[in-house]
Amino acid sequence: MAWAIQNLSGNAFSGYSTYFLQQAGLSPSKSYDFALGQYGINMGGVLGAWFLMSIGLGRRTLYLGGLCGLCTMLMIMGFLGLVPEEHRNQGALATGAMMIVWALFYQLTVGTVCYSLVAELSTRRLQIKTVVLGRNLYNVVGIICSVLSPYMLNPGAWDWSNFTGFFWGGICFCCIIYTYFRLPEPQGRSFAELDLLFEKGVSARKFASTVIDVFDEKNISDTVVFKEYEGVEKKHREEERRASLTKV
Repeated sequence: MAWAIQNLSGNAFSGYSTYFLQQAGLSPSKSYDFALGQYGINMGGVLGAWFLMSIGLGRRTLYLGGLCGLCTMLMIMGFLGLVPEEHRNQGALATGAMMIVWALFYQLTVGTVCYSLVAELSTRRLQIKTVVLGRNLYNVVGIICSVLSPYMLNPGAWDWSNFTGFFWGGICFCCIIYTYFRLPEPQGRSFAELDLLFEKGVSARKFASTVIDVFDEKNISDTVVFKEYEGVEKKHREEERRASLTKV
C-alpha cells in the first residue's frame, strides 16, 4: 500500500499539471513555467528527504505528516475553484503556487520515503514476493488513476478543473487513516526486530516505543516461525532415525 498511496495521494493528477493549470486559468506559457518549476522542486525534495531522515526523523512520521500536508493542499486547490470569475487569474496563480508547494511536500515525504519503507518493512524471507506484489499494485492503481485524470480535467468530459483537488483530497484523507493505523515505524530497527514485532502482533503505532530483545530465548521460542522450524527439525530427525533402522 505504501507504493499505491503514492498515486492515491494526488501524484497521478500532478503529472497533468501543465494541462491542469491551463484549465485553472493560466496561459500555456505560464503553465509550462510552473510545471518546470515543479520538476525542479522534485529533485530538491529528494535531497531534502535524505537530510530529514539523516537527522533522525522517522519514516512513519515523514510519511504520515506528508500525507496530511498533501491532503490540506489538495483541498485548498479545490476551494480555489470557487474564486469568482473576475479574480480567476489570481486564483490560477495561487493554484500554480500551491502545486509547487505540493510537489515539494510530496518529494520530501511520500515520494521518497516510500522506497525506504518498502525495503525495510518487507520480511527477509518473502521480500522479493512482497516487493513484486507491491509494485504490481502500484502499477494497477497508476493505470486506473491515469485513465480517470484526463476525464476530470478535460472541459469536454467531466470538466472538474480545480474541483479535482476535492476528489484527490478525499482519497488522500482515506490514505491518512490507513497509514495511521497500519504503517509501522522501522527507524532504528534491525530486520530481526521488525520480523519479531510483526510476529508478536504489535500495533503499528507502537513499533517505535516497544522494547524487544531478539536474543531473548523466550521471545524467539514463542514465535510461529520458531515452532515451524522445530517441527521441520523433528521431522528431519525422525527420518534419519528411520533410515538408520532400515540399514540395521
